[in-house]
Amino acid sequence: MSRSDRIKQIFRSLMPGIFLIGYNIGTGSLTAMSKAGANFGCDLLWAVLLSCLITWYLINFFSRFTMASGMTAMEAYHRHIHPAYAWILWGALSVIILSALMAMLGLLTDVILVWFQEAWAIEADRLLIGIALATLVYALILIGNTARFEALLSVLVALMGVAFIGSAIRFFPNAATVLSGFVPRMPAVAEGSDNSSMVILAGMVGTTVSVFAFLIRSGQVKDHGWTMADWRMQRRDAAVSATLMFVLSASVMITAAATLHEQALSLQEQGHLVSVEIPGGWDIVRELMGEEEACLGYYLQPELMHDIIATIRDTSVKVLERTCERITIDQLFVHEDMAGKSGPLIGPDTIREFIAPYYRACWDVVSSHGTRLFNQDSDGFMMPVIDVFLECGVNMMHPCEPAAGMDIVEIRKKYGHRLALLGGIDKHVLRQSKADIDRELEYKMQPLMQKGGIVFGLDHRITNGTPLENYIYYVKRGRELLDLPPLSPARRGWARMAG
Repeated sequence: MSRSDRIKQIFRSLMPGIFLIGYNIGTGSLTAMSKAGANFGCDLLWAVLLSCLITWYLINFFSRFTMASGMTAMEAYHRHIHPAYAWILWGALSVIILSALMAMLGLLTDVILVWFQEAWAIEADRLLIGIALATLVYALILIGNTARFEALLSVLVALMGVAFIGSAIRFFPNAATVLSGFVPRMPAVAEGSDNSSMVILAGMVGTTVSVFAFLIRSGQVKDHGWTMADWRMQRRDAAVSATLMFVLSASVMITAAATLHEQALSLQEQGHLVSVEIPGGWDIVRELMGEEEACLGYYLQPELMHDIIATIRDTSVKVLERTCERITIDQLFVHEDMAGKSGPLIGPDTIREFIAPYYRACWDVVSSHGTRLFNQDSDGFMMPVIDVFLECGVNMMHPCEPAAGMDIVEIRKKYGHRLALLGGIDKHVLRQSKADIDRELEYKMQPLMQKGGIVFGLDHRITNGTPLENYIYYVKRGRELLDLPPLSPARRGWARMAG
């Protein structure tokens, strides 16, 4: 046998394993790997490797069963368990196969579109590419046989693999980051109910260790007529399949880690603010109990209130500790909304006993890792409690509502640069005359207020009925008073809020 014939024979023997990848690397797998990479970087690479090792073992297990018994797994279920069970599996398997085929075509179409754009700067037509690929596949189904269909799907998987691996190489992070992902550990929980590391891990394992892939493998072994005499070839094929599953899955995760996950780092390098929000010590209790019950709870159920806030504190501290391991947080943000025009709903002593330890614990964690801003959002008249919040780390407040008596000029005179301010310009003035706008801006933007530590802006959302002409004048006049150049005509959009 010539060398070329030997190579062809080896390639043909590997096709079943490559074909099998098409049922594992689908939309579910790509979603799970991308989400894992975006949220946790390369931290779950070890789970991908473990899943692929389990997959390799089960491919061998199902293959050995069919090679030894001469029955596929489905035939064994039908004969030894119950025919209904086999029919349910066949129905589900049919849906999975059709879905996998459609997913492969969709993924390959998207990959080809990206390569047209990136490599040749050509805007290809998605519909035409999809139709061409679908026509190719269905033509092969109509005029071909199992071997040809297997070969085609193997080619599609190979093309997909080249695209995924190429992307991973292009965006490859440093080797230490990738290698650290093989150390088993559960990463920090990202914000959002579907961002739990356990949820994403379950999705990764579920899409990699797929029972339907093993059922198909059993059928492949019988279709190819493999017996125990072909065990060595089968093991090699299984190893190639599991290895490629790992390489492709890891490539998707690495690409997501190097782009989506690192985006926060690159944005920070470009001067963007990285902000992390913690639950409000007052706000979360109010959400749970209602305002009246929450206010009474500090006096009637102090143990319960301490327990609620301690739980929030412990959870927030753990999340912040893990977050600070990955990135420097610029701003710690907390939403409270604890005051009205007459003042805060809870006083300094209550804040000092219940909320201050929570704030202090969170601030100690992030400030020790380089965080400089602790920004509290609370409407209403907050003057009676500013001092106690300064004691526990807060150094920035917004929106500073003038209608509630919050005068940023007087606040600056009293606290100086100990307290940064955001907002402070009366949004209601914008519905009045241009002379009123001038008076508001000239007072709020006086020289005393232009020495740093203030981000001027409206004290909340623009109110209904504000004339666009007045808003444009407000922006223009404010920039003049701050000696800023006029906005470029090419710049679109208008800021709506103070923060």
